Amino acid sequence: MPAIPIVVGVAAVVGAGASIAGTAVSAKQGKKANEIAQQQQNLAQEQFNLQKETQKFELQNQLVGIDTDIRETTEQIHSYDQWLLNYSSMHTQQVQSKQTQTDSLMASGRETYENFLNAIGYADAIAGATGRVGSGTSQAHTTEMIDRKLVEYIGSDRTLDATGGLFGSQLTAANMEMQQLKVDLASQRQQVQTDRNIAAESLQGYHNAKSDLQNFIDRNFGN
Repeated sequence: MPAIPIVVGVAAVVGAGASIAGTAVSAKQGKKANEIAQQQQNLAQEQFNLQKETQKFELQNQLVGIDTDIRETTEQIHSYDQWLLNYSSMHTQQVQSKQTQTDSLMASGRETYENFLNAIGYADAIAGATGRVGSGTSQAHTTEMIDRKLVEYIGSDRTLDATGGLFGSQLTAANMEMQQLKVDLASQRQQVQTDRNIAAESLQGYHNAKSDLQNFIDRNFGN
């Protein structure tokens, strides 16, 4: 009978030792699990920070691109403004150049016209001096031939204008070129002004986009 308590006591000691050992193992496992969890958390934070820095870098690159657009558009607007500033003198210069060509054509036409008249007058004078003024004479044929050439050159109304003949067609073409030049210059000015307005709107848009993007970076990524 006395041996039984001894066995029970030994069993109790063994059981207590096992319990202590199990607690130690559990604590060690828990510590390891905590270390792994912390490592995973640290890794996740590093990945998050890397992604954040990458996004910030990309957004800053966008700012650089917007600055480039602002600079190029500003230069373009300056170019438009310079062209518009010089338009009046350019218009005057080109119109005067075209007018000089027309004036030269008129001077040449007048000279040719007067040469025809002088030739007819000379032929008539010769005919009068020689007495060969009747129809069918050689002088009459000469006068008629010169007159036909005159009509071919300035038209049947024998007037130096744009209404007929070779000279008339040349003068008409010159006048049309002058009118077309004025239309082209006015159209070109309108197009430049339109392009300038579009560029100014784009520039304002770039400034707005830059401001919005910079504010977003400051709010979410700091300075």
